[in-house]
Amino acid sequence: MQPLPPLAWSAPTTIDEVVAALAEGVPGEVRLHAGGTDLVPNLKRGVTSARRLIGLGRVAELQELVDGPADALGVGAAVTLDDLGRDPRVVARWPAVAEAARQVASP
Repeated sequence: MQPLPPLAWSAPTTIDEVVAALAEGVPGEVRLHAGGTDLVPNLKRGVTSARRLIGLGRVAELQELVDGPADALGVGAAVTLDDLGRDPRVVARWPAVAEAARQVASP
């Protein structure tokens, strides 16, 4: 595995800032970074490329699990698998999803 290529990094704190950062970027050269479980190794292997990463970890709205209509649950893009697997609503309503999330989550 190769080292990460040189990358510009931004860490917006609102969805509007994420949208603005995406709009400033060149298509195909910007990637969104939430956990990096797939993105970082793929960048190191040269499977995907980027010149700029936009981190989503500081955007509070993307870290939320929100009750929706008809027993639905909205899962934010930056919700960790650990948080998903331990959320009481997920455990109660979708135990198989909770267990699967806990099995693959990093500590």
